[in-house]
Amino acid sequence: MKKTSFVLIFLFCFLFGSVKSQTWYRGYGGNMNTVTNQVFEHYDKGFVFSGQRYDSGYTSYGWVLKSDVNGNER
Repeated sequence: MKKTSFVLIFLFCFLFGSVKSQTWYRGYGGNMNTVTNQVFEHYDKGFVFSGQRYDSGYTSYGWVLKSDVNGNER
């Protein structure tokens, strides 16, 4: 009886117990006037983002950002 109940509880947990995870949003650029043109994976499994940033006078500036494997800015 103990063995049967243990097996049933194990199967119940295995079949219906799904592990949930959160997806954390990472926002880069600082404002709405930033456009990312290319994304490259770096050798350390981080990412390099390149693009353009516009100011209020529509002047374009180059923009490069490096992140580590967790998405933190470097």
